[in-house]
Amino acid sequence: MKKYVAAIVSVVLLISLALTGCASMAVSATPETNSYSFKESISEIDIDTSAYDVVLCPSESGICEVVCRETEQERHSVKVQGSTLRIQRREKNRIRPLSFNNIRLEITVYLPQRDYQALTVKTSSGSIDIAEGFKFESAAVSSSSGSIRFCADVAESLTATASSGKVYLNNLSAGGLALTTSSGGIVMEEVSSDKAALTCSSGDIRISGFRAADSLAVGTSSGGVQMTDVQAKRSLAVSCTSGDITLEDCDAGEIRIKATSGDVWCTLLSGKRFQTETGSGKVTVPEDTSSDICEIKTTSGDIQVTVK
Repeated sequence: MKKYVAAIVSVVLLISLALTGCASMAVSATPETNSYSFKESISEIDIDTSAYDVVLCPSESGICEVVCRETEQERHSVKVQGSTLRIQRREKNRIRPLSFNNIRLEITVYLPQRDYQALTVKTSSGSIDIAEGFKFESAAVSSSSGSIRFCADVAESLTATASSGKVYLNNLSAGGLALTTSSGGIVMEEVSSDKAALTCSSGDIRISGFRAADSLAVGTSSGGVQMTDVQAKRSLAVSCTSGDITLEDCDAGEIRIKATSGDVWCTLLSGKRFQTETGSGKVTVPEDTSSDICEIKTTSGDIQVTVK
């Protein structure tokens, strides 16, 4: 009997300790706001955080300001090293803080000038928002389970990677684009670049008002592709495993489209030399009027093309 009583007391004590620990962690997760300002000249921005949203926007004060809405458990180191603004997570201990109120944790960076060299942003489960009004020589942003919104110009290459969030680009120009998502979609509106490659595992890809000085390559496994007013000077390549492909008012020097179990509908701006192949669908294409190739292959879908 004494053994049973001792066991019960032990269990009660363990539960009590667990609840006390959780309460303690909940209290420690109460957010605090820490602000930093810098008068030094900054040419590069490097941000590495965990469950925090990251926002970059123009400064109205003429100086660089960083505002961290963070927890005591996960404060950040914010400093300028050389000409690089560096923001990094500085864990107080190994236990991640819990928040029972779904409080938003955020790092907001106010930048005074338009032009910068390099931008690097990495966050585990937060979103990334880069406002318009900036121009970077190069940019690389990534989030594991948050969305990415990017609206700044990039002279050379822009790389955006999201595992389970959406990537959204709007009203920008870039030398090269490499956009990748695992289980989120990709949206581009009013964007121009030399070359662009968009890859999506299980989300839709939507592009409108896009211009490529060289090429555009788009691929998705289990989502559809929709393009409106998209033009590439040299080549346009689209592949889709289990979704439909729709091109409206689009064109390129060479077009190659491959679909497995979806239909293909195209409205092109100029005539082509059509090469089509389908396993069990119907094919409707215009007469050949050009030496530029438009190749369309589908396994079990229809192919329908018109030329304006």
